[in-house]
Amino acid sequence: MKARHLPLQSAVIFGGFDDGETKSIRQLSERCGYKSIKAEGSIGGATIKSILAGKPDDMTAAVPDERFLIINGGGANAARLMDLIKSEGIEISLRAMVTLHSQEWTLCRLIDELISEHKEMSGQ
Repeated sequence: MKARHLPLQSAVIFGGFDDGETKSIRQLSERCGYKSIKAEGSIGGATIKSILAGKPDDMTAAVPDERFLIINGGGANAARLMDLIKSEGIEISLRAMVTLHSQEWTLCRLIDELISEHKEMSGQ
């Protein structure tokens, strides 16, 4: 029997922001139809898929100390959210859209990949 793909809920996973920025990101995410999930503590070893499902599967690795935003569910809402965040003056150097491939990665692995790509693109 073929496994069915169940869509994950539209959500934003973020971390590394101060309290004011966190509040803004939560409000803007919800305005654009996303659940907001602040990644903190030892959730870094959990897969993106498990975090989005609200049941982190590994709580043994700290979340990297980076400013990041990961969006699950794209289209016009994602573009609108990024525009709103930018208009608030919140800078996000590490951002990604969840893919079928990346949803199986741990949060730490995805952030490490984003850091690597950011360095490549900025010539470091």
